[in-house]
Amino acid sequence: KPLFILFPLAIFISTIIYTFYLKNIAIIDLYSIAFNHILRASAGAFLISVSLSSWFLLFIFLLSMFLATGKRKSDMSVLGNQAKNHKKVYNFYNKKFLDWLIIIFLTSMLVCYILYSFMAYDHQYFIITIPFATFLRYLYFISISHKITRKTENLFLDKQMVIGLFLWFASAFISIYVLGS
Repeated sequence: KPLFILFPLAIFISTIIYTFYLKNIAIIDLYSIAFNHILRASAGAFLISVSLSSWFLLFIFLLSMFLATGKRKSDMSVLGNQAKNHKKVYNFYNKKFLDWLIIIFLTSMLVCYILYSFMAYDHQYFIITIPFATFLRYLYFISISHKITRKTENLFLDKQMVIGLFLWFASAFISIYVLGS
């Protein structure tokens, strides 16, 4: 798959543009991060010869926007006035605006996931993943400015999140490979 090289190149260019320019422009910084995640998901799908549904791509985009917005809100809560020294873009954000963005992105993301779960497969079994996909513990972490929202790699340190992810993977596996086959 020689065309695959275009994906890492696009991701590299996107990252460079974000790092030196877009990270300082409010809202565009969020779009830039989300675009990079779309590139990554598309690269993975291309590599394994799988097509991605538009609902799934939109879900990835909104999930990325939600996570980045949650991080910004937590950064501003934890760092206080120092946040503006941490990143220039924090001069343009405020907690109330970020709360609205979180609500918009989370609601849109959940709708996209639910639509994806109904339309992704020839069967309707994937809907059994919905309760696990709508587990809103991460939203709770945003609301209390938990360290997990500032470094999402710490997500795996929370037992409830690990159990929720495991149950989602198990239900997805069962819906696709057991019930759907």
